[in-house]
Parts: sequence; structure tokens; C-alpha cells
Amino acid sequence: MVPFGNVNQLSLEVDRSAKQLLAKEGFDPQFGARPLKRTIQDLVLDPLASKLLLGEFKPGDRIKAVARDGGLEFVKKQRAVRPCAFGILISYGKNEAPFSLSPGSRPL
Repeated sequence: MVPFGNVNQLSLEVDRSAKQLLAKEGFDPQFGARPLKRTIQDLVLDPLASKLLLGEFKPGDRIKAVARDGGLEFVKKQRAVRPCAFGILISYGKNEAPFSLSPGSRPL
């Protein structure tokens, strides 16, 4: 997964099928891999820019590119829920200090 644009804080994951499509479309026997830059522009950057302008993707989204029907499809991935670094904090009342339920933890 690579960051895709600092301004929008997006990340783009390109799966194996999408990489194979880009390699196939971006290679020319006469010019080698020189057309690859244009292929990436046409199949990745331009469609993603359009989707951003249309509001299909928002800041912080994780996007996965998959090859489908001779082109690329961009799918928003679900964000993983990560546990808090400090465990779960619970407070039982105003006068009682919260404590952590992390393994091996002691009350705060």
C-alpha cells in the first residue's frame, strides 16, 4: 500500500491482477516500458482524479485497484479497527480512577 497524495491522505493498494494489466498495457515491443507512464496516467491517475472530484473517495480512504473487464476498478476498502494502544479504559464513577484492561496492566 502506498500513500496517494498528501493533500487527500489517500492510500492506494494495487492488487496482482491490476499490476499485470498495467504491465501488459504499458509494454510495447518496440519501445519497451516507455509507454508505462501514459498507461498509468490513463488507467489509474485520470480515473481516480475524476472519482475524487465526484466525491466517491474522501480524505483518509484506502482504495484498492483491481483489474476487471480490461480496465481497472477502484474499490474503497473498509478501515481496520485498531485497539487503543493503552487498552480499554473504564471509569466507574466521579471519584474513582479509570483503569486499563490491557494484559499485565495495573490501575492508572
